[in-house]
Amino acid sequence: GLYTLASVLNGSENFMMACVQQGAAAKDFLDKLTDFLIEYVSAYKACGASAVILAEPSASMISPKMMDIFSNKYVRKIIEATQDDGFSIIYHFPSKLYFLLEPLQHFYLIFLGKVLIFLLMIYRLYLLLRS
Repeated sequence: GLYTLASVLNGSENFMMACVQQGAAAKDFLDKLTDFLIEYVSAYKACGASAVILAEPSASMISPKMMDIFSNKYVRKIIEATQDDGFSIIYHFPSKLYFLLEPLQHFYLIFLGKVLIFLLMIYRLYLLLRS
């Protein structure tokens, strides 16, 4: 995912601090990474791939509000630019499922349509088993 890639390139603590202290610069960097990943995913698609996995493990370190600002909108841009009936984005992020999935559930139901989001199924199962 975008936040994870930015964290790897800048260092986790450095990028988190940039998001807090220099939000506009962090967003500009994420815009550039988004453009790169759209080209990268499109190249896989052009070679005949039917899906790619977009993983966002570093998102477990940020709040749902920060995830909306510094991850979700960029993920949506990649999906809108690349996904179609013959190509899917599989979105995955581990840990702290309850913390992260609740604010994302509405976003993905609206914007990702046919994306395979296994974690939403796990979350629903969790809620079912919890009740």
